[in-house]
Amino acid sequence: MKIKVLFFLGLVCLICLYAFSATAQVSDIQKVLITDPAVLESMGFPPNATNVYRNVNAGTMSNNKIESNDFGTNSNFTALAPKSFIGRQNTAAAPWQYTGGGVGCCTNLSRDGAENFADAPLDLPDGASLDFIRHWMNDVDAVNDMALFVFEVCLPSFGPGPTTLTTIGSLDPATTGATGNQSAVITFIPSITINNRDCTYIVRVRFDATGPTQTLQKVRAEWTRQISPAPLAATFGDVPLGHAFFQFVEALAASGITTGCAVGQYCPDQPVTRAQMAAFIARALGL
Repeated sequence: MKIKVLFFLGLVCLICLYAFSATAQVSDIQKVLITDPAVLESMGFPPNATNVYRNVNAGTMSNNKIESNDFGTNSNFTALAPKSFIGRQNTAAAPWQYTGGGVGCCTNLSRDGAENFADAPLDLPDGASLDFIRHWMNDVDAVNDMALFVFEVCLPSFGPGPTTLTTIGSLDPATTGATGNQSAVITFIPSITINNRDCTYIVRVRFDATGPTQTLQKVRAEWTRQISPAPLAATFGDVPLGHAFFQFVEALAASGITTGCAVGQYCPDQPVTRAQMAAFIARALGL
Protein backbone atom coordinates (compact mmCIF):
# COMPACT_ATOMS: atom_id res chain seq x y z
CA MET A 1 0.00 0.00 0.00
CA LYS A 2 2.82 2.42 0.89
CA ILE A 3 4.57 1.64 -2.40
CA LYS A 4 1.44 2.49 -4.39
CA VAL A 5 0.83 5.69 -2.44
CA LEU A 6 4.38 6.88 -2.92
CA PHE A 7 4.23 6.04 -6.62
CA PHE A 8 1.04 8.10 -7.08
CA LEU A 9 2.34 11.08 -5.16
CA GLY A 10 5.63 10.93 -7.02
CA LEU A 11 3.83 10.75 -10.36
CA VAL A 12 1.70 13.81 -9.44
CA CYS A 13 4.82 15.71 -8.45
CA LEU A 14 6.61 14.65 -11.61
CA ILE A 15 3.75 15.88 -13.81
CA CYS A 16 3.51 19.17 -11.90
CA LEU A 17 7.24 19.78 -12.06
CA TYR A 18 7.36 18.93 -15.73
CA ALA A 19 4.46 21.28 -16.43
CA PHE A 20 6.40 24.11 -14.84
CA SER A 21 9.49 23.32 -16.98
CA ALA A 22 11.66 22.02 -14.19
CA THR A 23 13.98 20.48 -16.75
CA ALA A 24 14.77 23.97 -18.00
CA GLN A 25 16.76 24.46 -14.81
CA VAL A 26 19.04 21.52 -15.65
CA SER A 27 21.90 22.15 -18.06
CA ASP A 28 21.98 20.29 -21.36
CA ILE A 29 25.00 18.23 -20.30
CA GLN A 30 23.09 16.98 -17.24
CA LYS A 31 20.05 15.61 -19.07
CA VAL A 32 19.36 13.07 -21.78
CA LEU A 33 16.35 12.86 -24.10
CA ILE A 34 14.23 9.73 -23.60
CA THR A 35 12.91 8.27 -26.88
CA ASP A 36 12.55 4.54 -26.14
CA PRO A 37 8.76 3.84 -26.09
CA ALA A 38 9.13 1.19 -23.37
CA VAL A 39 11.11 3.55 -21.13
CA LEU A 40 8.61 6.36 -21.71
CA GLU A 41 5.72 4.08 -20.68
CA SER A 42 7.60 2.93 -17.57
CA MET A 43 7.95 6.61 -16.59
CA GLY A 44 4.21 7.21 -17.00
CA PHE A 45 4.28 8.94 -20.40
CA PRO A 46 2.67 7.91 -23.71
CA PRO A 47 5.06 5.80 -25.84
CA ASN A 48 5.24 8.59 -28.45
CA ALA A 49 5.83 11.42 -25.94
CA THR A 50 8.38 14.09 -26.87
CA ASN A 51 10.61 16.41 -24.85
CA VAL A 52 10.97 13.96 -21.96
CA TYR A 53 14.38 14.17 -20.28
CA ARG A 54 16.12 12.32 -17.47
CA ASN A 55 18.62 14.01 -15.15
CA VAL A 56 21.71 11.83 -15.30
CA ASN A 57 24.29 14.03 -13.57
CA ALA A 58 22.81 13.62 -10.07
CA GLY A 59 23.31 9.85 -10.01
CA THR A 60 26.36 8.10 -8.59
CA MET A 61 27.72 4.64 -9.28
CA SER A 62 27.31 2.11 -6.48
CA ASN A 63 27.54 -1.69 -6.69
CA ASN A 64 27.71 -1.44 -10.50
CA LYS A 65 24.42 0.37 -10.90
CA ILE A 66 23.31 4.00 -11.16
CA GLU A 67 21.50 5.54 -8.22
CA SER A 68 19.55 8.30 -9.98
CA ASN A 69 17.61 10.99 -8.16
CA ASP A 70 14.70 10.70 -10.61
CA PHE A 71 11.50 9.32 -9.10
CA GLY A 72 10.90 5.68 -9.84
CA THR A 73 14.53 4.84 -10.49
CA ASN A 74 16.32 5.92 -7.31
CA SER A 75 17.57 3.58 -4.62
CA ASN A 76 16.47 3.86 -1.02
CA PHE A 77 18.57 2.95 2.00
CA THR A 78 17.62 1.47 5.37
CA ALA A 79 20.42 1.24 7.94
CA LEU A 80 20.64 -1.14 10.88
CA ALA A 81 22.62 0.31 13.78
CA PRO A 82 24.72 -2.10 15.87
CA LYS A 83 22.47 -1.57 18.89
CA SER A 84 19.51 -3.03 16.98
CA PHE A 85 21.27 -6.41 17.03
CA ILE A 86 20.48 -8.73 19.96
CA GLY A 87 22.51 -11.76 20.96
CA ARG A 88 20.60 -14.98 21.36
CA GLN A 89 22.19 -15.30 24.80
CA ASN A 90 22.85 -12.26 26.96
CA THR A 91 23.65 -13.18 30.55
CA ALA A 92 25.77 -11.48 33.17
CA ALA A 93 28.50 -14.03 32.55
CA ALA A 94 28.47 -13.59 28.77
CA PRO A 95 27.25 -10.13 27.79
CA TRP A 96 27.37 -8.40 24.43
CA GLN A 97 29.57 -5.35 24.45
CA TYR A 98 28.57 -1.96 22.97
CA THR A 99 32.01 -0.45 23.47
CA GLY A 100 33.04 -0.31 19.84
CA GLY A 101 36.07 -2.50 20.46
CA GLY A 102 39.11 -0.74 19.12
CA VAL A 103 37.24 1.64 16.79
CA GLY A 104 35.25 3.91 19.10
CA CYS A 105 33.12 3.96 22.20
CA CYS A 106 29.61 2.81 22.84
CA THR A 107 28.19 2.55 19.33
CA ASN A 108 29.55 -0.62 17.75
CA LEU A 109 28.88 -4.20 18.78
CA SER A 110 31.42 -6.83 19.84
CA ARG A 111 31.06 -10.24 21.44
CA ASP A 112 32.29 -11.10 24.89
CA GLY A 113 30.68 -14.44 25.75
CA ALA A 114 30.17 -17.89 24.24
CA GLU A 115 27.21 -16.97 22.01
CA ASN A 116 28.53 -15.87 18.61
CA PHE A 117 25.29 -14.88 16.80
CA ALA A 118 23.40 -11.56 16.98
CA ASP A 119 20.17 -10.83 15.07
CA ALA A 120 18.27 -7.70 14.01
CA PRO A 121 14.91 -7.32 12.21
CA LEU A 122 14.97 -5.75 8.75
CA ASP A 123 11.87 -3.58 8.23
CA LEU A 124 11.23 -2.60 4.59
CA PRO A 125 8.06 -1.44 2.75
CA ASP A 126 5.79 -4.16 1.46
CA GLY A 127 6.39 -4.88 -2.22
CA ALA A 128 9.80 -3.21 -2.29
CA SER A 129 12.63 -4.81 -4.24
CA LEU A 130 15.59 -5.69 -1.99
CA ASP A 131 18.72 -5.31 -4.13
CA PHE A 132 21.76 -5.20 -1.85
CA ILE A 133 22.87 -5.64 1.77
CA ARG A 134 26.17 -3.96 2.68
CA HIS A 135 28.09 -4.25 5.94
CA TRP A 136 30.75 -2.24 7.73
CA MET A 137 32.89 -4.23 10.20
CA ASN A 138 36.23 -3.94 11.97
CA ASP A 139 38.25 -7.14 12.20
CA VAL A 140 41.81 -7.21 13.53
CA ASP A 141 41.79 -10.93 14.34
CA ALA A 142 44.35 -12.73 12.18
CA VAL A 143 42.75 -16.16 12.62
CA ASN A 144 38.97 -15.72 12.95
CA ASP A 145 36.50 -14.00 10.62
CA MET A 146 32.98 -12.57 10.80
CA ALA A 147 29.94 -13.65 8.76
CA LEU A 148 26.65 -12.08 7.62
CA PHE A 149 23.32 -13.78 6.83
CA VAL A 150 19.88 -12.59 5.69
CA PHE A 151 16.82 -14.75 6.45
CA GLU A 152 13.22 -14.71 5.22
CA VAL A 153 10.92 -16.24 7.85
CA CYS A 154 7.42 -17.05 6.55
CA LEU A 155 4.09 -18.45 7.74
CA PRO A 156 0.83 -19.14 5.86
CA SER A 157 -1.17 -16.05 4.90
CA PHE A 158 -4.14 -17.18 7.03
CA GLY A 159 -4.50 -19.86 9.67
CA PRO A 160 -1.90 -21.99 11.43
CA GLY A 161 1.08 -23.64 9.80
CA PRO A 162 4.79 -24.37 10.14
CA THR A 163 7.45 -21.69 10.03
CA THR A 164 9.64 -21.69 6.94
CA LEU A 165 13.11 -20.14 7.23
CA THR A 166 15.04 -19.43 4.03
CA THR A 167 18.56 -18.03 3.78
CA ILE A 168 18.20 -15.46 1.00
CA GLY A 169 21.73 -14.07 1.23
CA SER A 170 25.03 -14.66 3.00
CA LEU A 171 28.68 -13.65 3.24
CA ASP A 172 30.68 -16.35 4.99
CA PRO A 173 33.23 -15.04 5.64
CA ALA A 174 32.24 -11.38 5.57
CA THR A 175 35.71 -10.26 6.72
CA THR A 176 39.11 -11.71 5.92
CA GLY A 177 42.40 -11.17 7.67
CA ALA A 178 43.32 -8.62 10.31
CA THR A 179 43.00 -5.57 8.05
CA GLY A 180 40.75 -3.50 10.35
CA ASN A 181 37.85 -1.64 8.74
CA GLN A 182 36.20 -3.78 6.07
CA SER A 183 33.05 -3.59 3.93
CA ALA A 184 31.38 -5.98 1.48
CA VAL A 185 28.01 -6.43 -0.20
CA ILE A 186 25.42 -9.17 -0.72
CA THR A 187 23.86 -8.81 -4.18
CA PHE A 188 20.39 -10.29 -4.67
CA ILE A 189 19.98 -11.68 -8.20
CA PRO A 190 17.11 -11.69 -8.81
CA SER A 191 16.01 -9.03 -6.35
CA ILE A 192 13.89 -10.10 -3.36
CA THR A 193 10.32 -8.75 -3.35
CA ILE A 194 9.43 -7.94 0.26
CA ASN A 195 6.33 -9.82 1.40
CA ASN A 196 5.29 -8.38 4.75
CA ARG A 197 1.95 -10.19 4.71
CA ASP A 198 3.51 -13.63 5.08
CA CYS A 199 7.13 -13.06 6.07
CA THR A 200 9.58 -11.23 8.30
CA TYR A 201 13.24 -10.53 7.53
CA ILE A 202 16.23 -10.97 9.82
CA VAL A 203 19.88 -9.99 9.46
CA ARG A 204 22.34 -12.11 11.46
CA VAL A 205 26.00 -11.42 12.24
CA ARG A 206 28.36 -14.14 13.41
CA PHE A 207 31.42 -13.27 15.50
CA ASP A 208 34.06 -16.02 15.48
CA ALA A 209 36.21 -14.29 18.11
CA THR A 210 35.48 -12.66 21.45
CA GLY A 211 36.60 -9.31 22.75
CA PRO A 212 37.40 -6.10 20.89
CA THR A 213 39.12 -7.77 17.93
CA GLN A 214 35.85 -8.01 15.95
CA THR A 215 33.15 -5.32 15.90
CA LEU A 216 30.03 -4.63 13.89
CA GLN A 217 29.77 -1.00 12.75
CA LYS A 218 26.69 -0.93 10.48
CA VAL A 219 24.51 -2.95 8.10
CA ARG A 220 22.60 -1.20 5.31
CA ALA A 221 19.89 -2.45 2.93
CA GLU A 222 19.50 -0.91 -0.52
CA TRP A 223 16.03 -1.22 -2.08
CA THR A 224 13.84 0.24 -4.79
CA ARG A 225 10.12 0.81 -5.12
CA GLN A 226 8.03 -1.31 -7.48
CA ILE A 227 4.64 -0.90 -9.10
CA SER A 228 2.22 -3.71 -8.26
CA PRO A 229 2.05 -6.46 -10.90
CA ALA A 230 -0.82 -6.07 -13.33
CA PRO A 231 -3.84 -8.34 -12.70
CA LEU A 232 -5.15 -10.84 -15.25
CA ALA A 233 -8.47 -9.03 -15.68
CA ALA A 234 -9.21 -5.34 -16.23
CA THR A 235 -11.11 -3.32 -13.63
CA PHE A 236 -12.20 -0.71 -16.17
CA GLY A 237 -13.56 -1.46 -19.61
CA ASP A 238 -11.86 1.56 -21.18
CA VAL A 239 -8.41 0.53 -19.83
CA PRO A 240 -8.08 -3.04 -21.15
CA LEU A 241 -5.13 -5.38 -20.66
CA GLY A 242 -3.28 -4.05 -23.71
CA HIS A 243 -3.59 -0.39 -22.70
CA ALA A 244 -0.25 1.43 -22.24
CA PHE A 245 -1.23 2.52 -18.72
CA PHE A 246 -3.05 -0.65 -17.66
CA GLN A 247 -0.62 -1.57 -14.85
CA PHE A 248 -0.55 1.97 -13.43
CA VAL A 249 -4.34 2.39 -13.44
CA GLU A 250 -4.83 -1.02 -11.86
CA ALA A 251 -2.34 -0.15 -9.10
CA LEU A 252 -4.33 2.97 -8.22
CA ALA A 253 -7.62 1.05 -8.35
CA ALA A 254 -6.30 -1.75 -6.12
CA SER A 255 -5.13 0.76 -3.51
CA GLY A 256 -8.48 2.60 -3.52
CA ILE A 257 -6.95 5.85 -4.75
CA THR A 258 -9.26 5.87 -7.76
CA THR A 259 -12.73 4.42 -8.20
CA GLY A 260 -13.11 5.48 -11.82
CA CYS A 261 -15.40 8.03 -13.41
CA ALA A 262 -18.41 5.70 -13.68
CA VAL A 263 -19.26 2.04 -13.13
CA GLY A 264 -16.58 0.04 -14.93
CA GLN A 265 -15.09 3.14 -16.54
CA TYR A 266 -11.89 5.08 -15.80
CA CYS A 267 -12.10 7.79 -18.52
CA PRO A 268 -8.33 7.77 -19.14
CA ASP A 269 -8.38 10.65 -21.62
CA GLN A 270 -10.39 13.11 -19.53
CA PRO A 271 -8.54 15.91 -17.67
CA VAL A 272 -8.32 15.87 -13.87
CA THR A 273 -9.86 18.76 -11.97
CA ARG A 274 -8.42 20.18 -8.75
CA ALA A 275 -11.38 18.66 -6.88
CA GLN A 276 -10.65 15.21 -8.29
CA MET A 277 -6.96 15.62 -7.49
CA ALA A 278 -7.91 16.42 -3.89
CA ALA A 279 -9.89 13.18 -3.70
CA PHE A 280 -6.95 11.17 -5.08
CA ILE A 281 -4.47 12.65 -2.62
CA ALA A 282 -6.84 12.37 0.36
CA ARG A 283 -7.44 8.69 -0.37
CA ALA A 284 -3.74 8.08 -0.89
CA LEU A 285 -2.80 9.66 2.45
CA GLY A 286 -5.84 8.39 4.35
CA LEU A 287 -6.82 11.91 5.38
